[in-house]
Amino acid sequence: MDANGDIRGLIEQTRPFPTLQMETIVSMLFTVDRLVEIAHLPLARAGLSQEQYNVLRILRGAGRGGLSTYRVAGRMVSRSPNIARLVSKLEEKGLLRRERSARDGRVRTLRITPKGQRLLAGLDAPMEESTRRAIAGLAEADIRKLLGLLEKVRAPLVDAAPARRSGRTRRRSGRTTGRE
Repeated sequence: MDANGDIRGLIEQTRPFPTLQMETIVSMLFTVDRLVEIAHLPLARAGLSQEQYNVLRILRGAGRGGLSTYRVAGRMVSRSPNIARLVSKLEEKGLLRRERSARDGRVRTLRITPKGQRLLAGLDAPMEESTRRAIAGLAEADIRKLLGLLEKVRAPLVDAAPARRSGRTRRRSGRTTGRE
């Protein structure tokens, strides 16, 4: 491959990678970085981070009932080191609201606001177009193959991190909590 696609050429690495697996991981990370840069241009224009957009989409999908903070955190595509700060910023922008649970005052339920709904509705078409552009070099059959390969890579990784998928978080004390 030439410098247009070969990862060693793209990062100007002169020596071979020690393993094929390492080359694959570096290539995936480089590619994801470029994909995110292209695919999320509409978010930058709207003043949203990828994580904020993800939270709003999760809440839109949850419907009127909303979700607890920890459930939102568990569904996020990228881990956010500080979900509380992320939620606070969205609340300050008027894009979501946070309410104490009637059943358990320690739990906060998050709901997207009408303003958040309108913002997402305005981003739907630009995001669809930017994601199409980001992988325009692949035919549909190639995209399906890639999805299958990514599922194979991801499966053991998801199994190795059950706490994240359930939305549970670790406190500094080492205890696990399922609350906000």
